[in-house]
This record gives sequence, structure tokens and C-alpha cells, in this order.
Amino acid sequence: MGRLKDRLGRHLGAPPGPPATAPLRADDAPLPGILEDTPEGPLRVLRFDLPDLSGPIPDPCLDAAVTENHRLLADPRLAGFDRGSALFFDVEATGLSRGAGTFAFLIGMAWYEGDRLVMEQLLAEHPGQERAALHRFLARIRERSHFVSYNGKSYDVSVLQSRLVVNRFMDRKEAELRIRPHLDLLHVGRRLWRGTLPDHGLGTLERCLLGLAREGDVPGALVPHLYFAWVNTGDTEGLRKVLAHNHQDVLSMVSLAHLVLAGIAPDAPCPSERQRVNRARIHDRAGRWDAVVAALEDRVECLAPPLQDEVLDLLDRAWRRLGCPLRRLALWETRCRDSADPLHWEHYALVLERIARDPAAALDAARRAATLCAGPPPQPLVARIRRLSGRVGRRV
Repeated sequence: MGRLKDRLGRHLGAPPGPPATAPLRADDAPLPGILEDTPEGPLRVLRFDLPDLSGPIPDPCLDAAVTENHRLLADPRLAGFDRGSALFFDVEATGLSRGAGTFAFLIGMAWYEGDRLVMEQLLAEHPGQERAALHRFLARIRERSHFVSYNGKSYDVSVLQSRLVVNRFMDRKEAELRIRPHLDLLHVGRRLWRGTLPDHGLGTLERCLLGLAREGDVPGALVPHLYFAWVNTGDTEGLRKVLAHNHQDVLSMVSLAHLVLAGIAPDAPCPSERQRVNRARIHDRAGRWDAVVAALEDRVECLAPPLQDEVLDLLDRAWRRLGCPLRRLALWETRCRDSADPLHWEHYALVLERIARDPAAALDAARRAATLCAGPPPQPLVARIRRLSGRVGRRV
């Protein structure tokens, strides 16, 4: 009857009861942390202060001076974000699915208390302790106004949202955690370091940007297996590796947050031209076209295609938005000087007609575009040549 009651409770959404017996111990080594009582039952909590952290210490300069440019993060809700309002978090769950069958057994968090970084890991030693972990997590997020994660918008937040609903802490509308102001470092990092790194996994960023090489780390795909090994056999060695994996993920996010937010600042140094262009794209997306011009105007002659083409496109868009027609004209004149691209000459013809108001020069550019075409000129180009020929004939 007890087992039947637990099964019915799980199907109906009631909190599952504790296991009938404690897991068998594969060794006598206890888990780190302490068992704390919560309104939802006992929970193992691991807490670290900054002086006790192992590995590289995160840069403590994540302050409002760096993060005030919320427009660059493409989320106006991040206005006022600084390290004091941020909760860094990472979730380990029993699967990669975000459905109701996946539960969060480990929640790693970090936050600043003044100049001191505090980390906390909430470990549900068995599924019956998940409610206690979620209860403590809710208490932490009520103290902070912004989330910081790595790929959290796609995975971690979805898992937590599902578990909060399944465990009846809130309904679906209340559990829409993804509407909370959320800085996902993966999304911003992709835009900032596009084309400069082999990939954008957290491990790659740690090696290439933080100089951190993990030794003996657990692949994320093995995390559920190691947790169930603990539940079934009490294998503390595997679970300790999961704890260390989660611990380093959270710690790395703090350092990467500083690098990302410092890297998108207009006056930040750029180690490569590719990263300079990436940052200009971020400013272009945010509507800061003066920053795009300041970053790229003197770099056109230093670059080779295709990077030069990206720069010219960004500058053309910026000068168009800033209302600088003569600069656009000079840009296209420079761009077509040695170009064999018919699209360049076709656009140059448009600029000559609309900005320079010189139909004769525009006609020459359009004819040059037609001669550079691999096949028959496209119909819009033919129509442009016909129209410009008529205008020039009328003038003569």
C-alpha cells in the first residue's frame, strides 16, 4: 500500500515520499556539505565563501560601470543589472529532456554579498528531496533580480520551470521564469567571439579565454548516470565528480560574465579584427551606429575580404542611419575602385543616383555591373540601365 500511495502521489502531483531504505554505501566516505532542515524536509547544502574556492578566482570587477549598457545585451529588462543583483546558476538534472520526467537533483548558485562571492550547491540525495531543493532555490531568487547562466534560457530555466509546476509550488503562469531578466552568456558570447573559437561550449571558453583546463572532469552526458549510480548503490565517488563539475561551471560563469560585459564595451581592447567586427555588430544591433563608425572607420584599408565586406556593410548601414550621405558616397567609391562584384557596382549606381544625383555616373556604374555579370544581367539591373539612359538622354 505504501508503494501504491507513492506512485499515485507522483501521478497526481503530490510530493513523493522518501525511499523505504537508505541507499547502499559503496564506501564509507561521507558527502561534503551539511544536511539542513527546510519546511519541505532535509536537504544537503554545500556552501563556499570566496577565500575557500579552489581553482581560478573570478574577477571581482563585475560592477555597474561595466554592465550599464543593457541595450547591448538586447534586453531592456537588464537595466540596472550589476553583480549585486545577479544570481549565477547552473542545474544538473536526470536527463537532457526538459519534460516532466526530468527532475533537477543539483542546483549550483553564486551571488555577491558586498565584495564577497558566495556559492551554494543544493543536492537532492534522492528524488524525495527535490521539493526541499526547489524551496531553497525560490528563496534565493527572491533575493536577486537578475539571472546569469550559460545556455540557461534553453535548458536550465525550462527544467526549473517544469519542476516548480510539477511539484505545485506555482502554476504555469507563475513559473514563467524565462520572463525574469536573464543574461545568458552563451548568446552574448556567440556574438562576441564568433569566428574566433572552435566552438562556444563552456569548456572551450574556459580553455581559450580563462586558461583553465579541467582534469578528470565529468562529461555532461554522464551526469545522470553518475547520479543514479549514487541513488542505487551509494557511489559517492561519482557524485563527488558531479558536484565538482557543477561547482566549476558556476565559478566559470562569474569570470565569463566579466569578460563578456567588458568585451562589448565601446572602448574595450580587441585582440583580433574578427572580434572588433563582432563587437561592432553588437553595437549595430543595439542601434549605436556612432560606436560602429568609431570602431571600424579607420580599419577598412587594413582588412581583406570577406572581413572587409562585412565592415563596409556595417559602415554603410551606420552612415545611412546617422544621415551621412557624403560618407556613404565616399565609401562606395572606395569599395568599387578595384571590385569585380556586379552587386557592388549596382549598389554604387544607386548611391550615385540618389545621393550624388549624377545619372550619367550612375549609368556608367550600372553598365559596369552588367558587364561583370556571369550570365544575362538581372531584370532589375536592365530596367535601371534603361531608366538612367532615358534620364541622361533627356538632359542632353
